[in-house]
Amino acid sequence: MNLRTVHQVLIVAAGSLAAVFALRSCVIFARGGGVTNVLLGLASALVGVAAFLYFRRFRRKLAAPVTRVTAK
Repeated sequence: MNLRTVHQVLIVAAGSLAAVFALRSCVIFARGGGVTNVLLGLASALVGVAAFLYFRRFRRKLAAPVTRVTAK
């Protein structure tokens, strides 16, 4: 497997895990949890969004044409 592919899989896994943890924290808060669960949920949601944005940037960087600098 290509290193770039592994990197993309790990980015998606991290973002998915952050989203699941954010959802879990919000459910625990709704069932009577403390304010800490809301803060954990918000922090996890931000990490998930950051991972998604990084994934998009990484994919665009892979799709960009490679320019070579030649010495004169």
